[in-house]
Amino acid sequence: MPDEKDFKLSLEPAQPQTSHETSEAGTTPQPIKFEITPLLTLETLKKYLEARGINSQILDQNNQRYIQMIWKFEVGDAAVLVSLNDGPNDTTRMEITCITHNQYTDRRAEVLDLLNGRNRERHFARSIDADGNVWLEYVAFYPTGIQLPLQVWDTMFGGVLMHFEDDYKTLEGKNTPPVAAPSEADA
Repeated sequence: MPDEKDFKLSLEPAQPQTSHETSEAGTTPQPIKFEITPLLTLETLKKYLEARGINSQILDQNNQRYIQMIWKFEVGDAAVLVSLNDGPNDTTRMEITCITHNQYTDRRAEVLDLLNGRNRERHFARSIDADGNVWLEYVAFYPTGIQLPLQVWDTMFGGVLMHFEDDYKTLEGKNTPPVAAPSEADA
C-alpha cells in the first residue's frame, strides 16, 4: 500500500540556484530544493505505474488521451485503460476500463446473464461488445487540480482489477465457490 512519501517529488534544478544566508562565518550559498505535490494527471499516474514496474503508455485517439496497460491474469490477458477528463463545475472524471482479450460470442446469452447479475450486486458497469469481449467500467469524480489522492490506487488495484479478475475467472470456469467446512453432524 503506498503512503504519502511515495507521492512527494523533490527536484533540484540542473543549475542549482543558491540563496545567501548570513552566518557568523559570513555568507554561505545554499542550494534551493523544490518540493512538488503531484496532481491527478495522466502523466503523474504513468510515473507512479512506472515506479512500480508496471508497463504503460499514454495514447491519444480522436483527441482523447488515456493510459493503456496490458495485464496478465491467470486466465488470460486484458487491456486496462485509464482516462481523465476535465468537465464542468471544476470536476475531473476518471474512468478505468478493463477489457478481456478472450472472447465469448458463442456464450453471449450466458455471459449477459452473469454480467447483469453482477451489475446489480456490485459497483461497476459490465457489458459484452459485438466481438465478444467483456468490459468492466468504473467512473469516479474528483475536483479538478486535486493533489493525487491515495484512494485512486486502492480503487484501481484493490477494487477495479480485483473485481475484474474475479469476473474473468468466473467466465473461464476457474472461479470455484468456497466449500463449506463439514459440520459435526456430517461426521
